[in-house]
Amino acid sequence: MKNCPYCAEEIQEEAIMCKHCGSVVDEKLKANKDREAEKEAKKAKKNEESIRALKIFGWIVAVTIVVTIIGISMPSVTTTPTSGSSNYLEIGSTARITDDTYAATTEQNYDVLFKFASAKDMQAINELMLSEEAFIMPAETRVIVLSTSMTKAEVRVVEGKLSGKIGWVARHLVTIVADNARSNQNQSIEPIPKDITYSIIKTDTLRGIKRSLEIRLNRKVSEEVLRSIALELKRQDPRKYERTFIAYYLPDMKMGAGAWATTHFNPDLKIEILGLTVEQEKNLANEQADSSKEIIGTWLNDGIMASKITLYVKDGKIFLEEKYKDGSIGHKEMVKKASQSGERFEKKGGSTTGDYYLIDKQGNLQIRDQIGLISTARKIK
Repeated sequence: MKNCPYCAEEIQEEAIMCKHCGSVVDEKLKANKDREAEKEAKKAKKNEESIRALKIFGWIVAVTIVVTIIGISMPSVTTTPTSGSSNYLEIGSTARITDDTYAATTEQNYDVLFKFASAKDMQAINELMLSEEAFIMPAETRVIVLSTSMTKAEVRVVEGKLSGKIGWVARHLVTIVADNARSNQNQSIEPIPKDITYSIIKTDTLRGIKRSLEIRLNRKVSEEVLRSIALELKRQDPRKYERTFIAYYLPDMKMGAGAWATTHFNPDLKIEILGLTVEQEKNLANEQADSSKEIIGTWLNDGIMASKITLYVKDGKIFLEEKYKDGSIGHKEMVKKASQSGERFEKKGGSTTGDYYLIDKQGNLQIRDQIGLISTARKIK
């Protein structure tokens, strides 16, 4: 006799199933049953995916047939529908996708997708997917409306793995989120330029009190664009917070080492560019160098202490000059130290915090301390 490993009741030594709890106690039989269960699960998943694909295909074909039968062309809408219209989509409003659908990356690709759908050419549609010219947008995906025409809409995904991705979808599948539709009447969002993208790197929330976001931008933007991004981000979370803090980082900036810009709702929106704006960067980069100095290199630092950094030699001594965006200038004498990572420069006499500067293999200037990298200034000369 032996005890069942599941219910601890006594069973026969040769038993393959417990007569008390019905559990399989024979390891080989159990393994076979587990394999069979796994096969069934995979089969069910495959069937589910097939049904979803057919469902999506059906939507596209149905819309194509309607458009073809009634002879509607698909030009851009030049008149604004009334807000009471059932298919009214306000630009900049938050919406959701009502059903699984294919989305195209451009308006032209969307028209191609329709052509393939009308021809029932699933192979061609799959090729669009593989070439990343089309993708699946799941039902209930939250989006921001960027533009619309009579039968299609351009949207930006604002949540999940597709966050930040732009796609064209069938207009009838886009429904305005009621709460956001009401808020949009009070504060409109200017469309974000299509060449500007962002991704949410980190989110922290304290229920009802505070929401903090860290955002990676693909490039510098104006205060107007920062305002649109901030409002878009704020509306992505329907929950109410007393304050929302948003920090923005450029592609090469280290998270947590000082943001390029911030947009804080405390509770009113305050926009602040901490680093260099596009115009400030251009002005600093185009300044004429002092001919009396032997320039080692010039860099732009977009961190909290935004500045143009110049290393130069004068009268046999090495100096570091920092010109800040407010026009103030700082100088300090430096000494060059041996380093396997690049040319290393330290303040003469040492630094209490262990700060030093390192010209890396790409020619950029790394600002470091005893702990590690603080920020990287980009080489301009």
